[in-house]
Amino acid sequence: MQAADGATEPASQWEFLAAVRKWGIRTNPLSRRCRTGNDVAAFYDELLKGRSNVPYEIDGIVIKANRFDVQRKAGVRSRSPRWAIAWKFPAEEEKTRILGIDIQIGRTGALTPVARLEPVV
Repeated sequence: MQAADGATEPASQWEFLAAVRKWGIRTNPLSRRCRTGNDVAAFYDELLKGRSNVPYEIDGIVIKANRFDVQRKAGVRSRSPRWAIAWKFPAEEEKTRILGIDIQIGRTGALTPVARLEPVV
């Protein structure tokens, strides 16, 4: 596709990310183009093992169809695109101690026990 200024518009997500980087805009260095389902699974496993080394919290990966024509053909649901799906990591679990149990009274008068926990990192 040709833009108004004569430049060629990217045909895929990966081409768009390359163009954005070329313009000097930072993108996530963890992005990876995977060609097969096995590539995706290997990337997922790699990030799962190394997630504690990432300088921000991550809870999984997002798998997207690369080509924009495929994305358009797949369409969108009411809340999300059909061409992208999140593959979440298992929740991180830590042990802690219960410091106490408080009872909260809801607006309808229902009593709800709420645990106060020792903070964990």
